[in-house]
Amino acid sequence: MAAAAVSAILEAAGWPDHKGTVVLVGHQPDLGRAVAFLVSGTQLEVSIKKGGLWWLNDRAREDGAKIVVRAVVSPDLL
Repeated sequence: MAAAAVSAILEAAGWPDHKGTVVLVGHQPDLGRAVAFLVSGTQLEVSIKKGGLWWLNDRAREDGAKIVVRAVVSPDLL
């Protein structure tokens, strides 16, 4: 199975024009790359453990949207 491109994941989520809550379910390393891109703006590798939860929020700022990591919960705490 081929890896999903970050751009394809963000497009599926309706990013950056989404309205309301979006939940993405997927596999590594694809979701880790998407999270890294949203948080840093660059292609990086971030490990997301199976069954883990990352809550990201975007906030409009004068110089553009900023991504805020609201919570990261490991699978053993869910």
